[in-house]
Amino acid sequence: KTAYDIEYGLVGSEMFIRDRAHLGDLRNRKVKHMAEDTRTSGSEHAVYLALGSNVGDRKRHLQCALRALEKKGARIVLKSDLYSSKPYGYEDQGDFYNMAVGVLTSLPPFSLLQTLKEVERECGRNPTFRWGPREIDIDIIFFGNLVLSDVELTVPHPDFRERDFVLRPLMDIGRMIVDPLTEKTVEELYGLLTTDTCVNLGSLVAEEGVSD
Repeated sequence: KTAYDIEYGLVGSEMFIRDRAHLGDLRNRKVKHMAEDTRTSGSEHAVYLALGSNVGDRKRHLQCALRALEKKGARIVLKSDLYSSKPYGYEDQGDFYNMAVGVLTSLPPFSLLQTLKEVERECGRNPTFRWGPREIDIDIIFFGNLVLSDVELTVPHPDFRERDFVLRPLMDIGRMIVDPLTEKTVEELYGLLTTDTCVNLGSLVAEEGVSD
């Protein structure tokens, strides 16, 4: 593998990815593709999402979410491996399956949030308590380099820096993404974790046109 830098501006100055071939040739091509796509369409935003499930058929819930995202205007360009992880916040529940995706979308932040809630409902999510078990959960981690604090939506996600099940999958697809608040990369934030319960389960089998 040849060591080289990638430095692309996603959606103008919204996000920069800097990589020194850590991810291997295949993922570097995917990162390049994501960046080039945003340069050719100024209305698209580079967004990173975290997905999780610990109720019922966890793989099927995640596959359902991936299909629905594509159909609702969030084009998946980057996809992490699948991980199992221990529950966070409330321990008396089953282990989670987790993954992260990078998407391109023309939806603004609050419209995307509503779309994610629709996807969750369509894929079987039932009401639960904070940190409780759930069929499917989808969080916005980064929306370009947007910094937003609102009663409905906070970006970057307020708790992602302490969550192994978010940072470990993000390491697969964007370890050099810079958190606009701390100015640390995903790789640096992952290195600060004191616990990592994630176990790599390999690639989630794609369905209906969602590629690895």
